[in-house]
Amino acid sequence: MGCVAGALEEQDYRNKLAAACFVEIEIEPTRIYQVEDASKFLAAQGIDVDAIAPLVDGKFMSAYIWAKKPLVSCCTPACCWK
Repeated sequence: MGCVAGALEEQDYRNKLAAACFVEIEIEPTRIYQVEDASKFLAAQGIDVDAIAPLVDGKFMSAYIWAKKPLVSCCTPACCWK
């Protein structure tokens, strides 16, 4: 759970990859985290787990990410944002 700080929404991540001219972006979730996964950590931090559960339960995941970078470099933003 320590790496959650700074995590991106899936579409934001896709947009950043596309802005870097990656194409054929695929995201395959490997694990979707539930509030139970972090309940001890949250409670130790003084956070009311029951109050935060609806906000975080099932909202974080780890994933495999695949993307390709074409041999031809991206010439304009239009070619990157497909």
